[in-house]
Parts: sequence; C-alpha cells; structure tokens
Amino acid sequence: MPGFLPSASLGGWTPGFTPSNYPPGAAVTIRPGMDLVMQLHYHPTGVPHSDRSSVGLYFQETAPTRRMMDVALGSRAIDIPPGERRYRVTDSFTLPVDVEVTGIIPHAHYLARRMRGRAVLPGGRTTTLIDIREWDFNWQTHFRYQQPFRLPADTRIEMEFVYDNSESNPRNPSRPPKRVVWGPESTDEMAGLHAQVIPYSKEDAEELGRFLWGKMMREISNPGAPRRPD
Repeated sequence: MPGFLPSASLGGWTPGFTPSNYPPGAAVTIRPGMDLVMQLHYHPTGVPHSDRSSVGLYFQETAPTRRMMDVALGSRAIDIPPGERRYRVTDSFTLPVDVEVTGIIPHAHYLARRMRGRAVLPGGRTTTLIDIREWDFNWQTHFRYQQPFRLPADTRIEMEFVYDNSESNPRNPSRPPKRVVWGPESTDEMAGLHAQVIPYSKEDAEELGRFLWGKMMREISNPGAPRRPD
C-alpha cells in the first residue's frame, strides 16, 4: 500500500479469482481498533463510470484456534528491456518454524510466461509448490492443495518467474514491445508468490511474523525498483 505498511492481508481480487475459504478453525485475525483499507486500481476509458465494488467477510462462529498467514515472495526490481524473451525474477524465504501449507497464489501481469515455486527442505529434498508453464493473466486464482502438508523449520521457499517482452508473446499488450518496469497498471509488471500457511502454535505464528516483517523492512530499505519510463 502506498504511504504505509499493512500488518496483514485479507486477500484480494484479480481476473479469475475465487473467494478464499480457509480450513476449519483457521482465520485471519482482525483486532479491535484496526483500520481496514481497500486499494482499487481504476483504468480510464474516456467515459464516466460508477464504482460498485464490495467486500464480503465471513466470520467464524467460534473463536479460531489457528492463524492463517501469508508468506509473500516477490520483487519490485523489475526492468524488462524490449525484446527480452527470458527475463527472470527470483526470491526466497527460509521458514523459522514448522508450518502447514494450505494453498498458493501467484500473481503477475501480461508478460509472465513461466511461474515456478518450490520448497527446499533442510535435507536438500525439493517439493514443487506450483509450476505454471503458460501463465494467463485472465485466469488467476487461489490454488488450494487437496491435502495440506507440513514444511519443517529451515525449509527454503523459492520462486522463479520468467517474462517474455518480445513480439512472439501473444499476450504482450505493446506492439512494438517497450520497456516495462514494476507498477500497478496492468501494462506494468509485478512478481508475487504467496504461500498460505498455518503455524502450529501462537508462539510460532509470532516468530514467523517477526521474520516476515524483517524481510519486508529489508526490501523497503533497498527496493531496487526502477522508475516507470515517461
């Protein structure tokens, strides 16, 4: 969010997205006094429009016993030259505690082609979290695992996105291709992979939150994001 740091996310909507249904007993915490902020992206069409956006929140009938958290990977240091066919964006995060993984949410715009996320366990074995070989901006969703699984502490979660800013990309909105950097417009680019996890205790949730906050602060102090070309 421009201007301030959010303490948590309640989710979002993109083309093709479906509502988030959490496992029994799990929820995102909203404490008294918190401000709920909704960010909308508008695209001018040259004629007036009325906004009819709404938000639906579903509350637990009983107090939740588990806290749903978001392990966010990504980068704002995106600067894709015109004609570049294999521009890579990578990021990683090492879990400080054991977690249960319930789902994963990838996000990018029109130039992304390949998306991969994996977990590297402490012993070196790897588990594929997601592998999209042909990304479609109009088909974005929250991928829920049929069977949630455990990742132990010291597991490294990794992402690699590949972008194609050439004329051979049928979804490239620019003809001829132009330089593209990170930004909120659909014709800009983004790179985000969000693993939805549930720590096994309140103390573990607090520890994971501290590590995620530290990652966010390091990225803010050294974002490396180039300016959008005029």
